[in-house]
Amino acid sequence: MKRLLLVLTLALCALAGGCVKYRVTLNNGETFTVLGKPKFDKVNRVYTYKSGGEKQTISAGLVTSIEPASDEPDSTYKSSGY
Repeated sequence: MKRLLLVLTLALCALAGGCVKYRVTLNNGETFTVLGKPKFDKVNRVYTYKSGGEKQTISAGLVTSIEPASDEPDSTYKSSGY
């Protein structure tokens, strides 16, 4: 049963475009996270990704980086230990 659940989960991730989150950073410093790596369209010079189930595009000139997003909390937050 657990093996079937694992296989179904992996299949769903593959169909959804991958389970890896990517952080997109724009040249104005704004960032956002998408599920699955945005695809680059060489002809139109745009990145295409899905957000909220809808296809979105953003000009490549606005994007400074696309990198895998960490699941760790923001490193600027320091816990006091209490």
